[in-house]
Amino acid sequence: GGGQVEDLREASHAERFRHATADTRYPRILSQPLRTDAHTLASPPTLAFPIGDYDDDNDGTPSFWAAFDDQLCYWDPDTSAFVIADTLSSVPVEKGVVYDGDFYIPQGTAGYDIWDDTTVSHSSAITPIDFVLWDDKLVALEHDGQVSIWDGTSWLSQPELKLKGYYTPRHIVVWWSADRFPTLFVVTNRDVWAVDFGVPVLYRTGLQFPIHPDHGLGATPWGDDALYVSVGVGVHQLSLGMTISAMGLDRDDGLPADLRGRIVDMEPEYN
Repeated sequence: GGGQVEDLREASHAERFRHATADTRYPRILSQPLRTDAHTLASPPTLAFPIGDYDDDNDGTPSFWAAFDDQLCYWDPDTSAFVIADTLSSVPVEKGVVYDGDFYIPQGTAGYDIWDDTTVSHSSAITPIDFVLWDDKLVALEHDGQVSIWDGTSWLSQPELKLKGYYTPRHIVVWWSADRFPTLFVVTNRDVWAVDFGVPVLYRTGLQFPIHPDHGLGATPWGDDALYVSVGVGVHQLSLGMTISAMGLDRDDGLPADLRGRIVDMEPEYN
């Protein structure tokens, strides 16, 4: 970290850079970047959207699923091609969640689809923009900011668990409360709220930022020690001690001009 920086401060610049044409994540080695494959479809779609991983044949190896417009497809590594599994009732608005063996795919005001490895079924009981698993339950964040929970028979929507005011809901994620209890957090375009089903109430956390159409598009916990939320091309980190730090791609020298844009999603991995 810190290579080719005009004024290098070793203590603070170590392991801090934002862009490279080589893979520099590993100590004492430079290697080629991760390979990127491009695949052309016979009928190019208007929208290509990642849905997530789903073990369609229950062999312990999930397949990667995506939607091309309303076509639900999975990646076949043997043929290096996407295979159409079925047609969705509407285009998705966020990645899906596997619950009780089925794949739940949110579609916003259109409702949601359920893929059971055989057919697609549709429901308009709620209008989810995001699903999450919490306490072995399926929870939805609806397009109007309502948090709803599935009780096995129907959706429960308490009016106290709905955002009030000028907020654009983005995501619902599971992370830890300050006293180390698994807690749901609602991410909006201006802040983050904790969900308490027991009271019930939404608590506004200290992670707040100016309203902007690019804020809150990506959100994920990582490493079990912090929650990360995108703000344009930046990232805010909310730690277990409820400490907020800016640690995004906009820090220091930023990004080359041709790579500046906005973060639209984040996915936790090893790094």
